[in-house]
Amino acid sequence: MTTDLGIYYKCFRGANAHFALTEPHSFTVNDAAGRDWICYPVPKEVVQNLDMLSDLVDVERADKMSDEETDVRLVSCRDKTELAAKLADESQQGDDDEE
Repeated sequence: MTTDLGIYYKCFRGANAHFALTEPHSFTVNDAAGRDWICYPVPKEVVQNLDMLSDLVDVERADKMSDEETDVRLVSCRDKTELAAKLADESQQGDDDEE
């Protein structure tokens, strides 16, 4: 019997992050870099079947209309504290890649 050591969270930051508010159990988290995200837990089965990609079409369409971008991340971690740290680390890596 294997133990699941983590939870998947889908997190949004930016112009159209409000799309995440429609999901059950959504919450806000301030990452270690001081940025606000809206996140919600994603069942492991959804992640494995890639069903989590379905709402990205709506976010992309809204981004094009507003000329702004929304950062969407899927993060696996043990708890919300680790989630904040991982969001900051991944965002910092993404910022470094853009330079």
